[in-house]
Amino acid sequence: MRIGSQVNGTHGEYLILKQLHRNIWRAVDKQTKQNVIVKAAPDFLFRNERDILKRFQTVSSLRRLIDEVQDPLLLVLEHLDSNLLIESGTKRLQSSEVKHVAKAVLQALAALHEEGIVHTDRCQT
Repeated sequence: MRIGSQVNGTHGEYLILKQLHRNIWRAVDKQTKQNVIVKAAPDFLFRNERDILKRFQTVSSLRRLIDEVQDPLLLVLEHLDSNLLIESGTKRLQSSEVKHVAKAVLQALAALHEEGIVHTDRCQT
């Protein structure tokens, strides 16, 4: 995947703008001009993540799946303009904002756990 390359999804065409991480890029939907996230994953992880995201499209605190690309296997995800880490670095969060974020995280975890899905990250030391 290179900056400036185009990928064709089931529903749209996306122009790769910037690499954000090893397998994650910021792109733009060529028709709507909306920013999106394009994520590569091996076949088994791609299918698992895609199926989970499709199942939870209505959970507002989870990033939405917008499209998928078959060759190469890519997920096209909703782009979020900011995140808590950025926002907390630019200003002190009000207690109501912290409560809102905590509630959204707990609601997302509850929705996943109700379906028997548990997400864990392993820390490397």
